[in-house]
Amino acid sequence: MTDYPYEPPERQFADTLLAFRDFELATTWAVRVEPDPLGPVNKIITLMRGGQRIKSVLRPVATGTTVRMGFQGGTGLAIGPGWRAMLGYADVEREHYRPPTWWVEVDGRRVIEVAEHEIPAPAPLRRPIPWRTRAHWRLRRWFYAAADRVVVPLGYHHGDDCGDYR
Repeated sequence: MTDYPYEPPERQFADTLLAFRDFELATTWAVRVEPDPLGPVNKIITLMRGGQRIKSVLRPVATGTTVRMGFQGGTGLAIGPGWRAMLGYADVEREHYRPPTWWVEVDGRRVIEVAEHEIPAPAPLRRPIPWRTRAHWRLRRWFYAAADRVVVPLGYHHGDDCGDYR
C-alpha cells in the first residue's frame, strides 16, 4: 500500500490564508494505491480525505508509474444568456459550467474525477447530546418555572432579583 499526499501548486504571492489552506488540504487529501486481493495485475486506486474513502477505481499500475492528484477550480458561469447580456459580457452565449473537481492521474491519464458537490461533508467533530440529557434539561427548566409560579406570589425571590438591596 502506497500513499501519495496532495501537493498544492506553488503560489505566486505569499499569503497566510492560502498557505494555511494549502497545508490543511495537503494533510487531509491523498491517493492510496493498494494491491488487488484477487490478483497481481490490477491495483486499487483510492482518493482519500482524512482517512475516509471518497472514490476508488481498479486499474493496472506498473512499477515506476507516476501517480498525481490535483484540484481544478470550476470554469464558466452558471448564468443564462439574458443575465450575461445584462451584465455586459461580450459573448452572450452560455458557457459550459464545470464544477470544482478533484482528480487523480496515472501516467498522464485521468482515472478519477470527483466534483466537489459529490464529496460528502466531513463528520461533525462534536458528538450529539443524548436525547435523555436534553429531555432532563427541559424537564428541569419546566419544573423550576412551575415552582416559581407558585412561590413568587408568596414573597420568595431569587438573590439576583434584589439588585443592590439584600
